Amino acid sequence: YLLLDEQEVTFDPSSEDFLEALQEILQRFEDCTLALPNLTSDAFFNAFTMPVINRKLEDKVCGSGPNLKAIFEDDINMRKLGQGIQDCILKAFVMAGTYASKFEPFKKFYLENEKLDLEALEQEDHDISFFRFSLVKYMLEHALIKINCPSEKDLGLILIDTNQLKAQLLPSPVRCLKVIHDMLPKKAKQMLKRIIAVSQDAVLHLDGEPATTMDYVSLLTFMEEMGGQVEKVDEETGIVKDLYELIEKYHVPVPPEDLAVFQSLHQEVGRYHTAVDKATSSREQYVSKFCHHLDQDIAALGKEVKEIKSLAQNPMILSPETEGEKAMQYVGGLLERLEELQKKAYSFKTYQKTFKVEVTKFEDLEETHAEVKMKQNLWDSQRDWQNDYQKWMTAPFEDLQ
Repeated sequence: YLLLDEQEVTFDPSSEDFLEALQEILQRFEDCTLALPNLTSDAFFNAFTMPVINRKLEDKVCGSGPNLKAIFEDDINMRKLGQGIQDCILKAFVMAGTYASKFEPFKKFYLENEKLDLEALEQEDHDISFFRFSLVKYMLEHALIKINCPSEKDLGLILIDTNQLKAQLLPSPVRCLKVIHDMLPKKAKQMLKRIIAVSQDAVLHLDGEPATTMDYVSLLTFMEEMGGQVEKVDEETGIVKDLYELIEKYHVPVPPEDLAVFQSLHQEVGRYHTAVDKATSSREQYVSKFCHHLDQDIAALGKEVKEIKSLAQNPMILSPETEGEKAMQYVGGLLERLEELQKKAYSFKTYQKTFKVEVTKFEDLEETHAEVKMKQNLWDSQRDWQNDYQKWMTAPFEDLQ
């Protein structure tokens, strides 16, 4: 039997075990021959060894006969014959070793496959070159084992049985192929879903007709962020097509619903390119309409600023007769509205910078905010003075600071 252990291709039995068994067989033949009694000691042959001459029984004169063990030990031809048999067996094992050396590449990839952590391999992200290389590698290994591992190999004196070796080698590439067959459709499906999701999201954003300033902001921002996404989508689309070509070429099992989704990829990407091209060509129009809507929003903001500025001129704010709490509540309400308008103004300026249009200066807003803030500080100071005054009037003189 030809076998593969942890380090090398071996024979069972080995040449040493085989020669030992052969020597034991020869020894048993010799022991069997020596077990026969000497014929001269057999009474049946007394008529020849102790003849009756002149009616008188003669004494045995031939002795005990030859010593067969001594004859075996002195028989040079028999020793040469035994040595010749051993030499033939050793030469046969040399030929068998030469034949076994053909399986060194098999041993190499078998040990590599056994060391491979397939569970960790499934968790890693791989590119198409990995799948192409792995499919070719493991399918070639499987084919080489089936072709180059016959059931038996006749080498004359020795008949080599390779069935156990074949049974040991074949599961190795099959197990690796199964993992690749599981990973490849999942990778292709994952990339396919991502491309279709990106394409549909882009079509959803780009095909609609903006109606408000924020609609234009959302559209133009999406176009800015889209940047080099078109090239990436095209690149990934090419990779997905290559992955499904590998699936078809190497007959990798794949769910039919995944194939149906793949068939729609060309149409989805086509819609994506159409929407992108249309939006790109219309960008200047979108920017112009955005500016128009933004100008309207800025005008509305300016109108609200003027309204707050007018309210800030209420005489009660600076009247000494006004209750502090009432004045502070009134001024605080105006300040809250102004801070909200400042946030809006900041957003407007950010949009203008992002889309590279003229940035508006909100001077009236800043002036009004500064004025209202100053009036709030006035009432805050008046409240703080009264609080401190009460503390001073009630605290011991030595505790005043």
